[in-house]
Amino acid sequence: MRTISHDTHTGPGQLFLRLTAGSVSVVADPGIDRAVVTLAPARAGDPDALDAISRTKASQAEDLLAITVPPAGHAGGFGQRVTFGPGGSVSVVQQFGVVTGEVTGLVINNDGSAVVGSIGGSHGGVRAEVRVPKLQFVDVEAGSAPVTATGRLAHLRVETGSGDVSVEDADTVDLHTGSGAIALGRVRVVKAATECGGIRADRLHSGQMRTRNGDIAAASVTGPLSLTTDFGHVNAHLAAQAPLTAVTGNGDIRVTAASGIQISDSRLRSDFGRVFTS
Repeated sequence: MRTISHDTHTGPGQLFLRLTAGSVSVVADPGIDRAVVTLAPARAGDPDALDAISRTKASQAEDLLAITVPPAGHAGGFGQRVTFGPGGSVSVVQQFGVVTGEVTGLVINNDGSAVVGSIGGSHGGVRAEVRVPKLQFVDVEAGSAPVTATGRLAHLRVETGSGDVSVEDADTVDLHTGSGAIALGRVRVVKAATECGGIRADRLHSGQMRTRNGDIAAASVTGPLSLTTDFGHVNAHLAAQAPLTAVTGNGDIRVTAASGIQISDSRLRSDFGRVFTS
């Protein structure tokens, strides 16, 4: 285990964290005045993860703390790369040694390649436990890792190849997971996308949410919002008068509104499904 603290700054600042595989837990604690990151093997005693933690680089410059966890010996990449060739041929390149567990999640890229992630049971995963002051800016990049954030953040950016993302309270978020679900509590401005997985939010003001394969649900919307899914249902409730755009390629759209709020049907479209408003 290794603990890294932000010694050059007190109060809300910026934290950048990058790791290949594992998990990330962020807690915004109003009772602390500096960021503290604890790194530990996802699997107790894992020598590959311990080696990666020992080689982790941390830098501090005024209000910025940047931490990079290098790939572990057997984690070496971001999963498998699958290339689809002519005539339906498939080529698989494994970048992380022998997998002793299961591999789930498939992301197909524009160039015809795909990334398989979420490597259960493999070696080298690092668990990052992050504690930051309230209203911190946090930036997370991961190859394969679920990310959870509790407490109030000023801004959260997450880019992960696979893994669920959960955010309790943030002013703004910019989230992308290649394969995983996204769950939001209270967010003022949202930008969220997943290639495979559903998106749900409790309270939103404005922004956009998109998934290629999954349902989208927004329980309370108070500002301009765009909801798009290629395959899935869309459910939303307008708590204030605001333009809502909802589009699905295959699925139903259901939009409700508080008393006195008008719903614009022209912004709701399902190519293969029905649209309900009330």
